Amino acid sequence: MNGLKTLKSLCGSLVFRILVGLLLLAILIYTVGEREILGSLFTVDLSYYLLGLFLYIAALGFLGSIRLHTVLVATGNKIKFMTVVNTNFMGMFFANFMPQVVGVDLTRVLELRRQGGAGTDVVASVFLDRVIGLISLFLMTFVGILVGFQLISDPSIIATIIVLAALFFCGWCFLFNLPFLQKFRFILDWPLIHPNREKVVQIYETLYQIRMQPGLIWRLIGICLVSQWVEVASVWALAYALDFSVAPFYFYIFVPIIWLITMLPVSIAGLGVREVAYVFFFSSVGMFQADAFSLSLLVYSTQLIMGIIGGLLFLSSSAKQPVQSRAIKASS
Repeated sequence: MNGLKTLKSLCGSLVFRILVGLLLLAILIYTVGEREILGSLFTVDLSYYLLGLFLYIAALGFLGSIRLHTVLVATGNKIKFMTVVNTNFMGMFFANFMPQVVGVDLTRVLELRRQGGAGTDVVASVFLDRVIGLISLFLMTFVGILVGFQLISDPSIIATIIVLAALFFCGWCFLFNLPFLQKFRFILDWPLIHPNREKVVQIYETLYQIRMQPGLIWRLIGICLVSQWVEVASVWALAYALDFSVAPFYFYIFVPIIWLITMLPVSIAGLGVREVAYVFFFSSVGMFQADAFSLSLLVYSTQLIMGIIGGLLFLSSSAKQPVQSRAIKASS
């Protein structure tokens, strides 16, 4: 009965987020004008679009995989680099049907465990990889706010980002403060957590061991900053594909903020939220609303293409698994 209630709750949440995304898109298309949007999209320069797609895949598919693979090696997991690359692509496939962070990370945990990774170490590695990504993203966002705060007309956006960043960094500090955490050991005895008490402790111990390697942490942040810089460059290339003449300076101010906004679990894959954010920010620096909306669609299309590749890799991997299982049984 509880399982059925959980399933209904998940389905209801999924439908609600889809409706929210579609509603935001409908309002925005009505406001901007579908003819203007189509007119903008028909001017796409294929060469710049392919450059943007290449940079996007390089940032998320390969540089992102270097970061995660580095963490996995540090925890003693001998998983091949190309396996991590394939897993990241698969994560982007499922991110198109779930809130993006959940889709990517859940897929990475399940697939890496299936490929032989130690369960608790994989969970800790994926969690730390996500945290490092957020640290890097907050750093980029803060630099953007400091340099271009006069371009952000709504002060509540700056205030919200600062509050989220403060909460995040406080959480980071408390997470690795052992005397502080000792006061909350009773949480391990809660009914939902107690059956997995040992695994939770093992995950924390793995995280703590990595945290005590500052050289590794800074190397991961450096890789992440390069990856995010390349991803912003991909958006700049997509803007050129639409023949926009907005200075690259603005992309490094606005795009990290847009990433943070689209992480909110409001819609599926940030649909609708992303488009509203692009229109809001880039129209403030002279870009036509239809052009900003078209840019957001091109950005989403690169995510879809990477997701399609990930879906094909997932199908291929799933098809090989039964064959491998039969081969193992036959040899035994």
